[in-house]
Amino acid sequence: MKNILLSLILMNGLLMADYSRDDKTNIVTDSYSGLMWQDEENIISDTWENAMRQCKVLELGGYDDWRLPNINELFRIVNKSSNYKSPRINKVYFRYTESSGYSHYWSSTTSISNYLYSWGISFNTGEVSTNKKTDDDLYIRCVRGGK
Repeated sequence: MKNILLSLILMNGLLMADYSRDDKTNIVTDSYSGLMWQDEENIISDTWENAMRQCKVLELGGYDDWRLPNINELFRIVNKSSNYKSPRINKVYFRYTESSGYSHYWSSTTSISNYLYSWGISFNTGEVSTNKKTDDDLYIRCVRGGK
């Protein structure tokens, strides 16, 4: 089952992205997917449950329907170019991204093999991995919208 999920992630990663950034609201918009990403200077880490809660109550740019992204959505913003070094994200648009050392970000996608774990992504390496939901050292980036 993990192979199927990773295949879906990789296929999704082949899709195009066209970013724009609103510096007033610190929101990055992907016009291809319709997703709007939080990109604020105050980068925080917390447990999975608290990450879900923080996105749910986030009010940013006049929107209050933010959520924690699923693993496919989060993987969309990883820079997958073979010659691209760390950080594995486009810092022109995503200016406030922790990308040193461990620096994994939570997704809302629970592991199928163990419900105590959730998928996450490192913007340092582009690595996709599962992490225990009670870990409090994964970062939070909220998203809204989508087509």
